[in-house]
Amino acid sequence: MLYDNGLIVEYLANLWSGGTSEPAFKRAIALTVQWLEREMTAPEGYFYAAQDADSFLGADAQEPEEGAFYVWSYEEVQQLLSSYEIKQLSTEFTLTPEGNFEGKNVLQRRQGGELASGIEIILDKLFSARYGRAAEEFKYFPPARNNQEAKSLSWEGRIPAVTDTKMIVAWNSLMISGLARAYGVFAKSNYSDLAVAATEFILNNQWVGGRFYRLNYDGEASVLAQSEDYTLFIKALLDLHAANPKQTKWLKKALAIQEELDSLFWCDQAGSYYNTGIDDSNTLPLRERSYNDNATPSANGVAVANLVRLSLLTNNLEYLDKAQAILSTFGNVLQKYPQTCPSLVTGLYWYLHPVSVRTTSNQLEELVNQYFPATTFLLDSNLPENSVGVVCYGLACQKPATTPAELLAQIRVSR
Repeated sequence: MLYDNGLIVEYLANLWSGGTSEPAFKRAIALTVQWLEREMTAPEGYFYAAQDADSFLGADAQEPEEGAFYVWSYEEVQQLLSSYEIKQLSTEFTLTPEGNFEGKNVLQRRQGGELASGIEIILDKLFSARYGRAAEEFKYFPPARNNQEAKSLSWEGRIPAVTDTKMIVAWNSLMISGLARAYGVFAKSNYSDLAVAATEFILNNQWVGGRFYRLNYDGEASVLAQSEDYTLFIKALLDLHAANPKQTKWLKKALAIQEELDSLFWCDQAGSYYNTGIDDSNTLPLRERSYNDNATPSANGVAVANLVRLSLLTNNLEYLDKAQAILSTFGNVLQKYPQTCPSLVTGLYWYLHPVSVRTTSNQLEELVNQYFPATTFLLDSNLPENSVGVVCYGLACQKPATTPAELLAQIRVSR
């Protein structure tokens, strides 16, 4: 699924920037982005929704099998690799005659650290067997849109899993956030390019007749957007701004879309956002308000963090009032069942420990690749004389920092 890969990319980038510099994390992000570019990005720039878990073993197969495109039988590996290569591979990945998934092997890392010398060459051989070509020869791997295409098209390697090629705003937003954070940490231009292309597709194609739409299939926008789409897209725009605070256009877009969200979904009496807009609820017996996280974070949970971030970036306390209202509305749930609503818990952390940093262009470049939870950064050309930045904990600002070391120390104390 697109959404879980987006969440994983953001999580791994945060782990790395927080000091857990595990090479496997950086490699996992890079390979996920390669997969995204190769198989999950439409020519128009948006990301496809998902790929099936199952696929056909052959064109004459009646039913697809789970994991068929991804797993390896030990016998097949023996045909592809020498005994020495199998021994090397087995030291780094789980590979046995018995397998670890229905008699076959899902290659899982046995330990962290850098891969042993020569392993990437061995993995490239397996990639070529699966896809029919070496990884560097692929810029784009065309999707099989349904079972008929999967079985009838000519594939150089295995028959691939079917790809759901529709665009879902909320799921694209999660991947945009992941890519934006990975770009902030690793400064890989293709991470930013992918995120920006998907964002611009949504901005240019998903507003029809003045209303935001959730889906796009074959160029046609459909299904009115829900609060999930709004809040996750606002978060994505804020994450793009966080990765490059010198560029203000993403913040301006986030502010405009937040205004639209407030007008269509906010309920003063309930102190939270409805799932559906006021113009999309005529056929519903009641309008639900989600707080618990499922496969994706809840709209109200994401909204709390968004609102605190917007308040810090604009000094508009009305955003903070809305964040407080949501937390009060779901306060009983937060106290008794926090495990059901981690996005609300994250929002609560933003509300209780907000930090804003106004600093110079040079300092921004040094700070954005580090992990500072509940912290926003703004470029400020009117800082006090001889200072490099001002750190504020909530509404209380520290004395202007005169050196980069002092600025960093003030940010870290806030944690």
